[in-house]
Amino acid sequence: MNVKKPGTVGTSKIQRPARKSITAASAPHAGASGRTAPTELAKWIKKARNLPEVRQDLVERVKAEIAAGNYETPEKLQIAAERMLEEI
Repeated sequence: MNVKKPGTVGTSKIQRPARKSITAASAPHAGASGRTAPTELAKWIKKARNLPEVRQDLVERVKAEIAAGNYETPEKLQIAAERMLEEI
């Protein structure tokens, strides 16, 4: 038996379709270096890895202050508003 369809088994070797070669010019999202540009997910993962470690003791202290009603003072709200404006 001799089957000549690509990807099937006959008495000889398996024949597979030829792969299409992708060059830097034909690759989607290829940059000047020929490398594929990072995806949006990869960018977010990189940002997440660069975040500072969580200071759990500070988080717990602030949670307790908020629950007790001692955290939101006019001075702290003013500082928060000023920092937000600096970001913009």
